[in-house]
Amino acid sequence: MLLFAAALSSFPLPLSVFAPAGLIIGSLGSMAAGFFCSLMSREKGFFYGILCGMLLFIILFIVSLLVWRQKLEFYALVKLLTMLLSGAIGGI
Repeated sequence: MLLFAAALSSFPLPLSVFAPAGLIIGSLGSMAAGFFCSLMSREKGFFYGILCGMLLFIILFIVSLLVWRQKLEFYALVKLLTMLLSGAIGGI
């Protein structure tokens, strides 16, 4: 996720690109976290993948509350569902 953030900040991009890119990057990070968590535990990959996705979403949501003063909106719920789903897929 850090490499994607560095790549996005190195090019001049319009602001409309950051929301979908954040969703994709968060989903990929959630998938990787679910994969490595299930790889280390060797059991319950689906459940641990969902937990990893939820934990990453909570961290990103708290940061967005503190930095950008965003509220819980429909887009946040979409991000939560995609991160949970991609974490579960990564865990499988």
